[in-house]
This record gives sequence, C-alpha cells and structure tokens, in this order.
Amino acid sequence: KQEPRSRIDCPFYREDGVRNPLENGLEQVSILLERRLAGQPSGESEVELIEEPAIQQGRYLVLFDLNETLIYRPWVPEGQQTAHIADARADFADLPVGPSGKNLRYYFRPGTLDLLQHLQGRCDWGFCTDKHRANAMRIVRELLSRAFGAEAIDEPRPGGGPQPRLALAPLGGHCWLFDAGYCESLGAGSKPAVFELVRIEQETRFPQTRIRIVSASRNKCQRIPGGCVQRCTAFREEGVLRGHETGLKGIRAALEALVAAF
Repeated sequence: KQEPRSRIDCPFYREDGVRNPLENGLEQVSILLERRLAGQPSGESEVELIEEPAIQQGRYLVLFDLNETLIYRPWVPEGQQTAHIADARADFADLPVGPSGKNLRYYFRPGTLDLLQHLQGRCDWGFCTDKHRANAMRIVRELLSRAFGAEAIDEPRPGGGPQPRLALAPLGGHCWLFDAGYCESLGAGSKPAVFELVRIEQETRFPQTRIRIVSASRNKCQRIPGGCVQRCTAFREEGVLRGHETGLKGIRAALEALVAAF
C-alpha cells in the first residue's frame, strides 16, 4: 500500500532572504520533516517541497501610490521650513516635525476616503510608495483613521523586520503597505523610485494578472506591465486649490468594473 504524500510549503529564498541574516526557512521545513517522518510506520516517505506559494484566486489586489495620487505634499525649498498652500480647499494633515525642523503638510485628494471605504470588503487593497516606511506609515495611519476610524498595526515578521501586511484594528481584516524597500533605483541616484511587481507578487501571493497599481507616475511604474497599471491624473497644487477636483471618479468607475465579477 502506497503511503500518502506529505506536502510541505517551502518559502522562497530570494534577495530579501540573502539580506536577512535571520532567514530560517529551512529550519521550519526541517522541523516539519522530522514530525512527518516520525509518524509514518513504513519508514518510506515522499516529501514534495512546493516551490510556488499558494496563489490567491478570484480576488484582486489594488495598490495606491501616495504622493500625487491620493495626497499631495509640496516640496519645501532649501532654506525654508514650511511649504503650505495658501487658500487650499482640500483637507490636510501635518507631519510631526522631524530632525530637519521642517513643518511638512500634505493634502488629501477629494474622494480618497470614499474610494477606500468603497473597496473595503470587495478586494484586497493597500498602498505602494517610494517613501521610506516611517514616513509612509504616518500618512497611511492618518488615511485609515479618517476613512475607517481604524489603526494600522505594524507587526514584525517572525524572523525580524516589518512585513507589508497591516492588521486593521478594531475594524478587522488587513491592508498592504509596500514602501521604498520594495522599490529599485535605476541609475546612479540613491533614492528608490521604481516599483518592483515581482516582489509584491511574492509577498501577497496574488498573480500579476490580478494586481492593479493606481498611480500618476510613469517613472515609478516603468517596470510594471501595462495591464497591471491604472493610471490617473496627477494631484498637485492646482488640484489643492480647486474645490471640486474629480481625478478619482474615473478611477473608482474602472475599479468597480474590475472587481464587479467577484
């Protein structure tokens, strides 16, 4: 009689593992192997290490760029401490004053909160930005607080370091945050600026065909296949001054059509 196959999900070992000295994927596999083998009386076992993680079926993952897509943060010129927009008609929030002593303010694009509320429960969603994690988390926490009265719980990975999946309390569920650590720099510049879809696919287990990145930036999306990008107009100072900026209306309609079948 042939013994049943034992399937053990082996995590990827790729660039992030090379950089993580605490990477322990094989240690977990070893423990599971010992347990499986000890429980089989015939001593014969066929173990299959699954190279690919389980793929999310049916649902879509929608990721929003932050600056000039959902928010606008004016550039602060050298030698100045603030860059507030006079006569702004968009809601805003101020970032805590950092080591530079600058008072940074960012403005919310009209329709942003309604759009996030509309997507909740209809698909997986989150944010994809070239901002470093601490700066991105401040903005994301403000958005989630305003949209849902929720707090983003930034839980570390078991092996150390942050993970892109954020728990939402007390709302329940989760959203995603892919920060500068998931971008790649092209050329000599030190700032990461290009989104890497392959790494997002690995982390979320969504196939690329079911990922959509909403962004106004062609540069940041230059490595993303065209079918995975939902482009929008840039939200800048003129939009902040305009009382009825409507750039997200077309995005909402497109996303509604996308997730309608689910």
